[in-house]
Amino acid sequence: MKRLSNIGIVFLSVLFLAGCAAKKPVADPSVSGPSQADNGQDEAKRQLQFVQKVYDQQLYQKNIVADCTFTAQTRGKEMSLPGSLHMRKDQVVRLQLFIPLIGTEVGRLEFTPDHVLVIDRMHKEYIKADYSELNFLKENGLTFYSLQSLFWNQLFVPDKQRLTESELPLFKVDWNTSQNANALSLEHGKMVYNWQVQQDKGLIEEIHVDYQSQSHGATSLEWLYGDFRPFGSRQYPLSHRISFNTAATAQPQKAAIRIQLAQPTAAADWEPESAVSAKYKKVEAKDILGKLLSL
Repeated sequence: MKRLSNIGIVFLSVLFLAGCAAKKPVADPSVSGPSQADNGQDEAKRQLQFVQKVYDQQLYQKNIVADCTFTAQTRGKEMSLPGSLHMRKDQVVRLQLFIPLIGTEVGRLEFTPDHVLVIDRMHKEYIKADYSELNFLKENGLTFYSLQSLFWNQLFVPDKQRLTESELPLFKVDWNTSQNANALSLEHGKMVYNWQVQQDKGLIEEIHVDYQSQSHGATSLEWLYGDFRPFGSRQYPLSHRISFNTAATAQPQKAAIRIQLAQPTAAADWEPESAVSAKYKKVEAKDILGKLLSL
């Protein structure tokens, strides 16, 4: 499971952050802005228009399928493998890794709204668990949909299946935080999420999340997007760079991964749920963190 462990560290951390509290302060848009003299109503309208612009960049396709190169860095070691990414909106996010040149599948990590599936081809083992069975996820009210939004490069509200226009006023805008970029932030209970967004095109370039807990320790996530290419009438990033630090495990973990996609399509001729061979041994859900986080 060593190869799968690198994947699991990252994506369980992503799920963990998607439902946990952050401590970054919400930027006050009144401190800086294009027109501080405007009254509150005009500023609120200006902010809503920009958030609407970002919202309008989301893809309309139902599927994203692409070959990829997956590179993981952890504890001073780097692993790079060819892979593939299959996503079907509101149904599945699936990452498969293969042996270079040979093309044999090494393992598979699959998230659906109902369960997490990890298949270890090397040892013929698998884990299939409902989110409610995984205390690490259950205690933080985590869902599939936040992870999906990160992969689809779109805004989201935690605990919501999809973002609606009626929720756009929940986002706050901090104007011109860097060259050609505005910051969007969202408060959700104790949570705060921060996105960096291209000012001219409304494309999300990165998201930062920090989490602090007495029971789980501190965790931070940074997800950077790049190499935007046309995908239908919108643009989608082919480069995903994810880094995190977490003290939520027995030993602190630090890792970074890069997923470089190649020529994504909207192909729909594939099954959204993986079948597991009867020859594979099922590992108990309670062992999932040990399986995925042991290096």
